Amino acid sequence: MKRLVLPLLVAVLGSVTVVSAAPAAPATNNAAAMLSQGNSFRDNGRMTEAVWAYRQAAKAGSAEGALNAGKMLCDDALKSRGRQRILDLSEGVADLFQAATNRLPQACAELSGVLRNGIGVNKNLTAAYAWMLLAAKKDNSFAPQLDQLVVQMNPDDVQQAQVLADQYARGRWPTDLVRPVDNGDQRFEIKGITVGGREKMVILNRVTFTEGDTQDVAPEKHSPQSAAVPVTITCKEIGPDYVLVSVAGETHLKLLSSASLID
Repeated sequence: MKRLVLPLLVAVLGSVTVVSAAPAAPATNNAAAMLSQGNSFRDNGRMTEAVWAYRQAAKAGSAEGALNAGKMLCDDALKSRGRQRILDLSEGVADLFQAATNRLPQACAELSGVLRNGIGVNKNLTAAYAWMLLAAKKDNSFAPQLDQLVVQMNPDDVQQAQVLADQYARGRWPTDLVRPVDNGDQRFEIKGITVGGREKMVILNRVTFTEGDTQDVAPEKHSPQSAAVPVTITCKEIGPDYVLVSVAGETHLKLLSSASLID
């Protein structure tokens, strides 16, 4: 299940930028065969192979394949720690999003749970309600979960969630829910990490960060033709041997290792 770089979850905040999703490809015999193979692998405890097969089914047009892969990776992420948790969540939520945008009610409900519980993302009850409302409109068995959410929200948030759900129903999906994760970046190097004290700290190039800090950093490596122009970094998460950061103006998050940078 260790595959580089697929999106990490970012909660839907404030206004939503929307685009039209491409129509789902029709399911093929290959999709059905790979879905069946994934089920067989899963039933026999071969989870890595199961995720691979489900992803092949998803590529052939199976929303159920994407749903199964996403659920397995998110479940794995809850059991793992550190770098692997970040990568599993990144990939798993992306798979759930693929299935949800292909109108699969269970996938919409799973995505709602991710946002409701803050699994790898900031909690966002408004977005969680919108996805669950979409699920409930397709499958009334999700109505009780919708009721559980609404009692935690104020009327304005519910109204906003209904607007979002209407946008989703028309195929106008959020573009900021999933972000790719690059495993390493040669511009940045971890010089030291402290996680045992009262506050986690990391020295990135020559700048010290705590979680949540945003500062300018001069790249460690640059071409002879260009100066080391500083870039703005936000520190998302610090672990014992890694740091997760975002770079202003870039869509991909960066997962850096203190042992060695992974290209």
